[in-house]
Amino acid sequence: MKPEPENRPGFDPDLFAETLAPLHGESWQTSARPKTLGDLSWDQLLGHVAERAKSPEGLELVDALRPLPTKRLAQRRLLEVGEWMELLSDDDDAPIYGLRDIRKAVAYAAREGVLVAEDLESIGRNCDVVARAARFFKSRHEQVPYLRGVADLLDSCDDLREALGQAIEPGGRLADSASPDLRRLRRSVQNHTDRIKSAVDRLLTSSRYEHILQDDYFTVREDRYVLPVRVGAKTTVDGIVHGYSSSGRTAFIEPQELIELNNQLRWAQIEVQEEELRILTRLSAMVARAEDVLRRNTEVIAYLDLTGAIARLGRAIDGVVPAFSDHRELRLANCRHPLLFLKLQPAAGGPNPTVPNDVVLDPDKRVLVVSGPNTGGKTVLLKAFGFAALMARCGMPIAADPGSTLPFYRAIFTDIGDEQSIERDLSTFSGHLTNIAGFLNDCDERSLILLDELFTGTDPMQGAALAVALLEELARRGATTTVTTHLEGLKTLALESELFANAAMGFDIETLAPTYRVTLGIPGSSFAMRIADRLGFPSALIDRATEVLEADGRLGIDQALTKLDEQVSQLGKEQKRLEHERRLAEQAKQKFQDKHARLLERDREAVLEETQKLRERLAEARRIAKERLKELKQSETLTRQQLEAMRDELRDADAEVDSVRGRVEPPPTAPEGLVQVNPIDLAPGMVIYAAPFKRNADVLEIQGNEIHIQVGPLKATLPITDAYHPNEQARRRQRSSAPSPIAPEVSVTVQSDRNTVDLRGLRADEAIEKLDLFLDTSYLARVPGIYIIHGHGTGALKRAVRGFLPDSSYVREFRPGERGEGGDGVTVAY
Repeated sequence: MKPEPENRPGFDPDLFAETLAPLHGESWQTSARPKTLGDLSWDQLLGHVAERAKSPEGLELVDALRPLPTKRLAQRRLLEVGEWMELLSDDDDAPIYGLRDIRKAVAYAAREGVLVAEDLESIGRNCDVVARAARFFKSRHEQVPYLRGVADLLDSCDDLREALGQAIEPGGRLADSASPDLRRLRRSVQNHTDRIKSAVDRLLTSSRYEHILQDDYFTVREDRYVLPVRVGAKTTVDGIVHGYSSSGRTAFIEPQELIELNNQLRWAQIEVQEEELRILTRLSAMVARAEDVLRRNTEVIAYLDLTGAIARLGRAIDGVVPAFSDHRELRLANCRHPLLFLKLQPAAGGPNPTVPNDVVLDPDKRVLVVSGPNTGGKTVLLKAFGFAALMARCGMPIAADPGSTLPFYRAIFTDIGDEQSIERDLSTFSGHLTNIAGFLNDCDERSLILLDELFTGTDPMQGAALAVALLEELARRGATTTVTTHLEGLKTLALESELFANAAMGFDIETLAPTYRVTLGIPGSSFAMRIADRLGFPSALIDRATEVLEADGRLGIDQALTKLDEQVSQLGKEQKRLEHERRLAEQAKQKFQDKHARLLERDREAVLEETQKLRERLAEARRIAKERLKELKQSETLTRQQLEAMRDELRDADAEVDSVRGRVEPPPTAPEGLVQVNPIDLAPGMVIYAAPFKRNADVLEIQGNEIHIQVGPLKATLPITDAYHPNEQARRRQRSSAPSPIAPEVSVTVQSDRNTVDLRGLRADEAIEKLDLFLDTSYLARVPGIYIIHGHGTGALKRAVRGFLPDSSYVREFRPGERGEGGDGVTVAY
């Protein structure tokens, strides 16, 4: 078997032919089992699709919509439908409307028939729709490349469209401008009509006819104007009798005075009819010559109409385009029954009350056993799954959430509903057996089987035994099976075989109402005893039933399932509460992150501004120095060594300019949430996060670029670059709790613009803001200490600075400047 071609933008002839087969009277290559379509109410879903179709041919395709034969074709249609849904999300729908069925008219013209003006108007209207649709998809070729590939087949038949537009008026009448002669001939008919009406008016008011007319009006018989004359006086009128009234008292006579005028009018009308026939013949011939193009346009528009109708349904059910898995993976997120979703959709908008459920079956599982109380939603869940599988095979979006994936099932078999047949003398149980036996041999690893309340119409023990045997056989064949049941024997299969999985439908025992929520991984209880008790069933009967169950050893299982369901219910409530708190925490986190980002950006902009000013100052200093150096070169008083020393100073100035970049560079990258440890912060006894061990560790000793740590009972050596604070708060706590070192006797380093901030001339608040920003950039640049110039003045600025430094998380220790550092007008901070 050669591989299928890939789905690429452009025209796909295989999907085109398969989709349009019903228009050609052909059958689909594959057809779903009628029983499956009936069990899933497929016709009702197609009715909703049909409501969203725009063309007669599109409606035919919707009515015949069936599964596609291959996964590639289904994927291709899903790509095109997905593009259309994207258009609809922007309130941008293709202008395909106002179409009429022109197939018979085109075929008649091709047989040299002459079309009437109404048919020609329909053809012209459809040509206009084709032109609009072609322009629409061409203008959006980047957004809808797959649909554009189909729309490129459209031909707007510009010559024919222009001719029909000029010749046919809206409403299906030949326009006077259809030919040069038609206007003249129609005017001639109007002139003759006006003359004969004037003559008739004169006769009606003449004294000659005053006493013989039945009434003072005229009428038209056999396209000729006549007068109503009393039967008794008809011999007194010279003319032609064209008939009598139903009462027999009135004769309709064409007087001699009107005969010639009627003849002239009739000849004029015949000339108009001949000219109209000539025009219609010419236009019909144009239609005949365009037969192939018109037929292809009809097919393309029908194809696009079907795609658009499917997309509109997809939007109505909040559907998504699913992915087909290659390894039996089944994962339907928030799957919904599409018909139920449409039925419950509020007319005024708002949330849909349909309860969604996840349907998940791992690739190594074969059978999903769904149990729970009556009217708890088991059958709805079963049909929702079936709809998803069938709709995906048809290339339709499914009623689920993004991320849904499922296999491409070759065949879908169902046994849902009552199979009783009086005509065939079948009981419910026999009907189910006959139905299942009819498809059992066709089941394989590419099949989906949906079984509702399996074998409940017979003895429970024997029915359960047959059900177990059937499910084991289906699992052996590799088919994917979902079964709903009350049979206890099926609920324990998941404990005995890895091929089976359980699911339970929820039930609120307090309100006696189903929750319609499915819980995967556990079986469900029928709650029969609890429900009977809540509904007032005699307690004596309930006690006796409990004794019977205890005697059979079944009560313990039901009690365990009931208790398990209650625990699951409580866990569900707790999960909702935690989910609510998680959302609140995420919102708070996002709010903090946004605020932090804004602050960082503001600080960064301030640093950039300060850096730019610094560079400008250094550039100016360099310029002056170079000019001075040039002057000194020309001087004979300097030695060569002095000149070299000046050049070294200039190089130092260049290096100082380059070092400014360190103030705006981001800190070293670290794993998410971690903060790189600054080597100057390391001290024995502190706690760090050891990245290679992925856990916290105690620092024992620092030696060069390595530190000795203890991780639990283990001692190890770690590069300093692998040491982190768990987060920024931990870093601040470590620094604030670290012992203050004794201030060294020597200066921090050689004083330079890089490690010096001048606050003179600023107000106290401005000075503190600038100092805090300078401390931040210095810390990021790993500067061990800074010089803060505040001067003496009134002492207010000095007090503000030294009052701020003890509270800064960046500062370990600070002291007044030494005599060579600027004295008490400078503060040195480590």
